[in-house]
Amino acid sequence: MLYTSPLMSVLKGTKIAWILIIALAVVLIVMSRFARPFVYVSGDIDIYQSIGEYVWGSTDTLKSEYPSLASALFALLHPPAFGAPFPDAWSAFLVLVCLTATAWAAWACSAREGCFFLLSIIATMLLLGLDVTWGRFDVLVGTLLLLTWLAHRRGKFATCGFFLIVAAGMKLIPLVLLPFLYAATPKASLRPLMTGVFAGVLLVAGLPLLVLGPVGTFENSLYMVLYHAQRGVQLESTWSGLTILWEVLHGRRATMLFAFRSHVNIEVPAVLPLLGMVLGTLGLLGIFWKRRNSGNTALVFLCILCWLLFFSPVLSPQYITWFLPLLLAWGALELTGGKTSLSTVLILCVGCAVALLTNWFYLPLYLNLVDKQDLLPTLVLNLRNALLFVFAWLCYRATKTPSPSGEGEG
Repeated sequence: MLYTSPLMSVLKGTKIAWILIIALAVVLIVMSRFARPFVYVSGDIDIYQSIGEYVWGSTDTLKSEYPSLASALFALLHPPAFGAPFPDAWSAFLVLVCLTATAWAAWACSAREGCFFLLSIIATMLLLGLDVTWGRFDVLVGTLLLLTWLAHRRGKFATCGFFLIVAAGMKLIPLVLLPFLYAATPKASLRPLMTGVFAGVLLVAGLPLLVLGPVGTFENSLYMVLYHAQRGVQLESTWSGLTILWEVLHGRRATMLFAFRSHVNIEVPAVLPLLGMVLGTLGLLGIFWKRRNSGNTALVFLCILCWLLFFSPVLSPQYITWFLPLLLAWGALELTGGKTSLSTVLILCVGCAVALLTNWFYLPLYLNLVDKQDLLPTLVLNLRNALLFVFAWLCYRATKTPSPSGEGEG
């Protein structure tokens, strides 16, 4: 066991924690100014804006590759009578969400947890880069998943069910966490949990119906399914990285095709994504069977998310924001819990290494793989993907150990 310095326990004091929350809020607002150029040149922000304009100003079929809840959000941030540029409205919305979520965490959980919540969001932005975090909406998914864990950790089961369903409404992948959340909830609290889930479903289904209309919601959902069903193996994925490495080692280049707003590796054998789907599903079932009663929900969530990302045929840099805030907040609470294990430090180091390698790879090394495919960016990509697997394995192994931060206590 590693002894944690008594100085770190200062954060347990409410007054100090609130001072730090205010200081971090100022840092976040200042960061929004530095992030402004990245938001304005982001291709994803342009897509969000075009979806919002499409909702209000077109009678044609709504073509959005995002879930209906996300499309409704883009429309609400860009109403016809609102004169502010969409990138500025988006940045202001991100700041508002982060500060509101921090206030909730400080009020419903503790000032210490609120402090670590905001610190983990800011650290995520710094580790991954402002272009990856401010210029995409995936940071909202990471924020909601972190709120889900904090609520569950404090015994607020209705709230955690609500947050998880809203996260799944923004990106469908968090829905796979629901069975684990259900299994990790005491039987006496399952009713509040499912009440929160039901409330989340009402929001996820109701808001798009109000904003997009029944026809628009159906068109959005149908287009999203057809869009993602046709996507190939993305350049940054595990299978693409291995294929590029094989070609580079044999003096060849893997052919990239730009389709569905990303670069697709058409050299990947068709059997590999299918194999990944089978292995990912079997692993998911195995994790549920072995860790369904684990007392450390955060590590189980982290394990599942990284396991799925490792085997996914689509792996964009912003997907790292799904788990990085949760990892950093969990690690901060563990390290200030008195004593912590070496595995906690190792998990934090590997997770941060994944983020830093993603930051390094995207964008300069990414562009190299599109054109030249030199050995260095190929190795960086494969190292990052390999660390995703190592991270999932470390989280799986560590779930055997009770959490010194007191997870699961109300």
